[in-house]
Amino acid sequence: MNMTQYLAEVRPAIEVTIAAIWGDIRDLDLLTKEVRHLTDRTHAEYDRVDSVLSIDPNDDEGLATMQYWDTYFGVDKDRFYKNQSLEELQQRVDLKRFSLNVLSGSVLQIGKQGMSIANNGLDASAAGRLVGTQPLKNVIWQGRNQAMHWEEGRLNRAVQDCFATLAADIDGKFANYSNESMAFHVLQLLNWTSFDAFSADMMSLSA
Repeated sequence: MNMTQYLAEVRPAIEVTIAAIWGDIRDLDLLTKEVRHLTDRTHAEYDRVDSVLSIDPNDDEGLATMQYWDTYFGVDKDRFYKNQSLEELQQRVDLKRFSLNVLSGSVLQIGKQGMSIANNGLDASAAGRLVGTQPLKNVIWQGRNQAMHWEEGRLNRAVQDCFATLAADIDGKFANYSNESMAFHVLQLLNWTSFDAFSADMMSLSA
C-alpha cells in the first residue's frame, strides 16, 4: 500500500477527529476575545467615573453616579454573563483536555502508522519539512511515542532528545514531556487543522 492509498483509507477518521479537536478550541478563542473586549470597555467606563469624581468630588448633578450605574447595568453586566459563558466553556475544555490529547494522539498514531505501512518505517521515510531544526518525520514519530508512553515514565532517548530540541527551538512548554501528553501541542505545532494539511505533510514523507 502506498501513501496515497493509505490516506484515502484513513481520511474519514482524520476529518472527524481533527474537526472534534479544533471545534472547541476555536470557540474558546472567539469567546475569550469577546470577554477581553468587554473587559477593556468596562475599565474605560470606570476610568471616566473616576475622572469625573476627581474634577468634582461632590458630583451635585449625579453624573458620575449615573455613569457608574450605566456601566454596571450595561457593558459590565454583559461582561458578567460573557464571563459565565467563558467559565463554562473553559470548564468544558479543561474536562476535555484529556480527550483532546487522546484524539491528538490518535492522529499522530495514524501518521506514524502511515510511515510504517507505506514507507517501511522511520528510517526509510523521507525527511519532510523542518520543524525547528528537526525533520518532520522525527517529530511525528517521537510525538506519537511520547503521547502513548509518557505515563510509564520510561521514555526512550529518541523521544527525550526530540522534545528537548523542540523546547529549545520552539517553546519551553515541550520540556514538560515527562509530566503530560504533548499530543495536542505537537498537533498545534504541525498546524494540522484539516485533512489537507495532514495529507500534504504525510505525502512529503513518501520515500
